[in-house]
Amino acid sequence: MHIKKTKTLFLIIALFVFILGGYTIYDALWSSQAINGGRNIYNSKEIKTGISKENVIKIMGKPDSIINGRFCYLTNNDSYPYIELSFDSIGKVLEIYSPNKNKE
Repeated sequence: MHIKKTKTLFLIIALFVFILGGYTIYDALWSSQAINGGRNIYNSKEIKTGISKENVIKIMGKPDSIINGRFCYLTNNDSYPYIELSFDSIGKVLEIYSPNKNKE
């Protein structure tokens, strides 16, 4: 009887670990946030200083948030969670903070 309870407990723990691991992989690779973050990083390669806000929106879509006038796009990257774009007084890209730009 004791062995049967041990096997059952082991199977419950193994199932829990399997489900938790599966969710973690799904969230990191296939969730909508992960997909959008990857798309944002890819699209940000097209952003150059001097282009207009309107062109940024055509390339990147609406920003996920706007903080102090900066457009912020999620990347789903723990070490670099946002792509940030700042604009000058006439609405042209002044600075780009992204994983792509900082590797160059």
